[in-house]
Amino acid sequence: MGEFTAVTVPDAAAESARNLVRCREDCRTDLIRARHRLSKLLLRHRAVCCDGNAWTGRHLGALTWPARQRFD
Repeated sequence: MGEFTAVTVPDAAAESARNLVRCREDCRTDLIRARHRLSKLLLRHRAVCCDGNAWTGRHLGALTWPARQRFD
């Protein structure tokens, strides 16, 4: 009747690789959320980077431009 679908159980190496990919995606999601939070905080305080490109070399590294921002 074709009601069953064959599946394979991943071996330890395949499961380890899948776990690594999941971890990388979680880290990437966290990074994007943190960038968005920082961008919105700066935007609320009208601190806008002049070049118009978000998260370029000016923003990355030691986060020099956002680190120089001062608020009352």
